Amino acid sequence: MGIATGLMAGYLRHYSGEQLLQLEKSRAASLAQIFENSLWSDFRPLIPLANKPAKLQQAARQAKLRDAVVELMRGTDVIKLKVYALNGLTLFSTDAEQIGEDESDNGGYRSAAANVPASELAHSHSIDAFERTLTERDIISTYVPVHAPDGKVEGVLEVYLDATPFVSSSSRRLMWLTLAICALMGVLFIAQMLVVLHAGRIIARQALALEDANRDLDQRVAERTQALENANQQLEGEISERRRAEDRLDRLAHHDPLTSLPNRLLFHKRLQQALDRPEIGERGLALLYIDLDRFKDVNDTMGHYVGDQLLMAVAARLSAHVRPQDLLARLGGDEFVCVLDQLDSRDTAGIVAEKLLSLFNQPFAVHDNDLYLSASIG
Repeated sequence: MGIATGLMAGYLRHYSGEQLLQLEKSRAASLAQIFENSLWSDFRPLIPLANKPAKLQQAARQAKLRDAVVELMRGTDVIKLKVYALNGLTLFSTDAEQIGEDESDNGGYRSAAANVPASELAHSHSIDAFERTLTERDIISTYVPVHAPDGKVEGVLEVYLDATPFVSSSSRRLMWLTLAICALMGVLFIAQMLVVLHAGRIIARQALALEDANRDLDQRVAERTQALENANQQLEGEISERRRAEDRLDRLAHHDPLTSLPNRLLFHKRLQQALDRPEIGERGLALLYIDLDRFKDVNDTMGHYVGDQLLMAVAARLSAHVRPQDLLARLGGDEFVCVLDQLDSRDTAGIVAEKLLSLFNQPFAVHDNDLYLSASIG
């Protein structure tokens, strides 16, 4: 449960981050379009200077370019902006110290240069914004291609957005959601433990009752044996009674007490007998494992009594549609198994499985309720 909780929390965090990046990528594309429509004509003359560092530094450090960018982005979440040539050289940055840097190895830049916008979320301890230095911020940097009039990529624009408020809010929501999941898992664990403890007490009581029955049977057999010494007729009666008792014990040992189907012990015995027959290679053998879907929901919502009645109804319906030479057994819980003997062909197992699955198309009438149930067969 702890691993499941951790995986869910990790997935939620990843999903939240992906949604944020998609949202901000769309916003950055819109901002880039505004930049392209409003200011790109002022920055296009910098492109031919990509191979002339000295002239580039002089042209790109003009205050009017930075002031124009600051004025355009005023009132938005943009805190920084950079422009790259197609060779990866930084043509312009609101942080003038970065002008002329080579970013050709940057994955985001390469993606945008190929006309595919890219975004990434990172935590920055310190970043120079337009008018001040910001510390301990969550920054989304988005690389967007800038197009020439003919539609070709002419440059790359990198937009830095401050996502700290959103990330902090998402982290708080994720923390509360994780705590809620942990609490739910804890409640489920406690509920399961209570069910297991209750089942253990029932089994212990049944074991004590069986021991009492065995002691009572032993006592009765001893009494009858003594009486048999006095009369042959009495002897025959007592022997018959003992045989019936042994048959009952044998049935209890090899049959499910709820559905009267063979249990796991008898199933293994019959299966081994079928596998040991020399003619199995000629006619073939198939084993169908039948599992009831969402049966636990019936127990949880309607109680174990209705669940037991439903299992009896399922066993009765399956038994009515199984050949006499085949074996239908209940392994426990909502698990049944059917051994098909003497198959006519390899397709017979699939045909029988489809037939058994079709039995679940009709509801089961249990305790004045029509219960719909599905099953899986392997």
